[in-house]
Amino acid sequence: MPEKIIIDIDDIHEEHPDNDAGKERIIVVVPPEEEEYSPPAKIEIDDIEESYEAKIRQSKTDFYFKGNPGLCNNFETQLRFPEGIDKSFGSNFQMQLNDEFLSSLLVTSKYTIAASRSGNVYLADRFDGVFCDKIFFEDQAFEKTGVVHNNVVYINSPQKIYSIFDKKEEMLHSEIYSAPEGFYIWSSLNRRGNYIVFSEHNPSDRSGRIVAIDIRDGSVCASTSFSDFAGEQICIAGNTAFSVYRDRIAIMNLDTLAAAEHKMNIDCGDVPFLFSLNNRIYVTTKANEVYYLDLPAVNYNFRNTGIRNTFMNSIAAFKDNIFIGTQEGWKYYKSSGLQVYSFDDEYENRIEAVCKNVIIISQKNKIVFGNLNRFQEAESFVISSSETNQNIEIISAVISHNDIYTLTANGILTAFSNDKMNIHI
Repeated sequence: MPEKIIIDIDDIHEEHPDNDAGKERIIVVVPPEEEEYSPPAKIEIDDIEESYEAKIRQSKTDFYFKGNPGLCNNFETQLRFPEGIDKSFGSNFQMQLNDEFLSSLLVTSKYTIAASRSGNVYLADRFDGVFCDKIFFEDQAFEKTGVVHNNVVYINSPQKIYSIFDKKEEMLHSEIYSAPEGFYIWSSLNRRGNYIVFSEHNPSDRSGRIVAIDIRDGSVCASTSFSDFAGEQICIAGNTAFSVYRDRIAIMNLDTLAAAEHKMNIDCGDVPFLFSLNNRIYVTTKANEVYYLDLPAVNYNFRNTGIRNTFMNSIAAFKDNIFIGTQEGWKYYKSSGLQVYSFDDEYENRIEAVCKNVIIISQKNKIVFGNLNRFQEAESFVISSSETNQNIEIISAVISHNDIYTLTANGILTAFSNDKMNIHI
């Protein structure tokens, strides 16, 4: 509305202040000002924070057997044990893959991958468990575990290595390596830089070697064959790949691709535990003791950590912490050999994975999530399925971001997360 400004010229006597007679009045009409219009703030697309799922789907993911090239079963993640009574672990999805499995799960930014003994590779959406694809490789059996680099999956049978990749929403695959006649791929795959590294064994002459494939051009570099050698694990520390068999250790420098074999002062048996941690490599012996070697190695005389357990069935480690699964629980040591904690159980505990906050343990068909910041806290879940009555046993549990994936030998794939909301009435 227009506003009025009234100016009075008062010439009447002050004794009649309320009398308007004799007043002259000037009225000025002021037109209204236009109200300023402020358009709503424009939301830039770049300012919208991506969701947790979208960030992962758009990422370039690397994934290793046992969590890292050092085979520590340690997964770099911010996963935390749920605090308080309002949140807990919970199952996101479960699906039944009617197949037989021995190898561990692999994870990309989009998929959870399981490779079976019958030559099938299953891909499920990592967030909702929707079945995405099944790729059949004729005459192949997948018993070892592959590796993921930039979302490209590399898997190996005893004879061949394949790459599986997503191209324009279509899953493609190709053969990148075939073992020479008489040799078999003996280990799971590992990777450093552009090299996929693994061991091979020739049963006819009982020889073994370390092989490196350049994934850029497919070129192959293999060490000379070491007699009476059948190392089943490839552990990478720094620029060197290690494989151990009985009282000998084979190495390959992954910068120069030069390889050598050395005799050790210990006997590790045929299938020891082997991992690297803090510029050391650790190995178990036939006497179930844990030994270590400082790197770079001056010689190959290993030293005893003081850790020993007759019923050792699994090992995991991070920083200076070493965890050992046994037939009667699990134990936690410092790398110096000092025992920090022991959990006694009537069931065998197998350590599947650790991160800085959570330890994951399997007990046949039960999965247990333990709080490493408060040892007395744990949550457990029994893996079961209405589709099968077979004996169910967990063979793999891995961590990716805040998600945990488990797989049983008969193909029950389950996903867990730590953000289940609990409603209290």
